Amino acid sequence: MSLGVTPEAFGGLTVFDALCYFGFVFFFKRFHHHLRKEPDIYFFVLYFDFILLIGSLHSDFVQHSLISMLSVFPIFIYARLADQRTGIES
Repeated sequence: MSLGVTPEAFGGLTVFDALCYFGFVFFFKRFHHHLRKEPDIYFFVLYFDFILLIGSLHSDFVQHSLISMLSVFPIFIYARLADQRTGIES
């Protein structure tokens, strides 16, 4: 799963990252549906993303740090997909 899909200059995404982004695109309706059920979790995820964005903008290498943020989002996407696929109510 850690086989590189894109070069490091384009974020260094792995197979895991690519599968998570494809899952996000194809199951977007499920993601949107759970936003109404659990708004507090999404608040914390958006807050974390906001902190990452502010930290990236304060970096000496802004473009590189913004591209490297692409490898953070699949963690949350996978967690939501795994929660939906197993039917666990959180």
